[in-house]
Amino acid sequence: MLAACSTGLDADDVPTTARVRVDGAAPDELTLVVSTNFFEQINLETLERSAVLQEADTLALSLPYDAYWPLNDLASVYVELLYVPTSTASVTLRVNLDNGEAFEQAATLSDNARLIYYWIWSGQIG
Repeated sequence: MLAACSTGLDADDVPTTARVRVDGAAPDELTLVVSTNFFEQINLETLERSAVLQEADTLALSLPYDAYWPLNDLASVYVELLYVPTSTASVTLRVNLDNGEAFEQAATLSDNARLIYYWIWSGQIG
């Protein structure tokens, strides 16, 4: 799991859209989960961070996938790519925010594999 936070305080640093792209080869269906309504929790014993989704859009996708997702006033985004296969998939997940934040991860996915990216705006809004 990967996460990022912004500490910029300038209004120009607040992202308004996320471009999500997935390409590669997947013989079976991939599932994409996108949320802008979530929070991060921290396990105080292990210091492990995880996202807790309050609402999300879930869709089955075929490759390649390329779409823009509008962000809400919290300017944060969660993207998860899930694969429950009969064989392996070789994919690349890319997320680009319009403030310059970027993520790219290539992976070979097998049974119940996930790629997760989330970005939380931590500066001032408005």
